[in-house]
Amino acid sequence: LIQCTCPFRLSSDIDKGFAILNASDGDAVMSVSEVPGHFHPYWQKKVLNDGSLSSLYAEKDIEHSILETERYWRRQDLPGKYYWKNGALYIMSRASLMELNHRYGSKCMPLVIDDSRLVNIDTQEDFECAERMLASKRIKLDFIN
Repeated sequence: LIQCTCPFRLSSDIDKGFAILNASDGDAVMSVSEVPGHFHPYWQKKVLNDGSLSSLYAEKDIEHSILETERYWRRQDLPGKYYWKNGALYIMSRASLMELNHRYGSKCMPLVIDDSRLVNIDTQEDFECAERMLASKRIKLDFIN
């Protein structure tokens, strides 16, 4: 599945996706990009019914619900990398689509794509961003001469 709203995928991304699927025991591949450190899930907040902020992840030994965690106050200390689905590419087995009725399969493998050349065109502003990316030649697409 290659969605027209994410036009800057490369044919090499598709090739890599199929290579990942064929080399793994998964039955689906989804393109993802790394979440920037300042959007790390440990730093995400939600607004509670009373209007106050709370962290999505909280330590049991900290009374205040707004603190990220006792151990991850600094960006450098955040655990692991996290990824967001960027919409550039989904590859799934026939069984995943026909039997499970979705594109994620029973075991979905990642195709990590640098998001510097990606844009999801969902708004006029996104379209203008894509135009700027093309005009600046910041991205080199393999289907443009």
